[in-house]
Amino acid sequence: MLAGKQLKSRVSEGKKVTAEATESFHAISSDISMMASVIQQISDATREQEIGVRQISLAMSNIDKATQKSQNAVSSSSESSSDLVLQSEKLEKTAENIGILIKGEK
Repeated sequence: MLAGKQLKSRVSEGKKVTAEATESFHAISSDISMMASVIQQISDATREQEIGVRQISLAMSNIDKATQKSQNAVSSSSESSSDLVLQSEKLEKTAENIGILIKGEK
């Protein structure tokens, strides 16, 4: 009879341990699922940040190109202004010379 009680006790204890282990495995499984979800969210956010960084880089490149074009236009405009001033001075001198020739003055 004692052996039967011990056997029942051990079986009962085994069932209890098995139930606790099963519960622990379910909790671990749930935690793993939650971690996988968080990792996926981090991965998605990282991908979004990468896209944002690429867009910022492209925008900065476009700004740089526009700045260079603007600089070139300013430089060209400055050169044109200088040329115009020189031509204006030459025209003024030519007009003076024509006036002198017409009036016969020297």
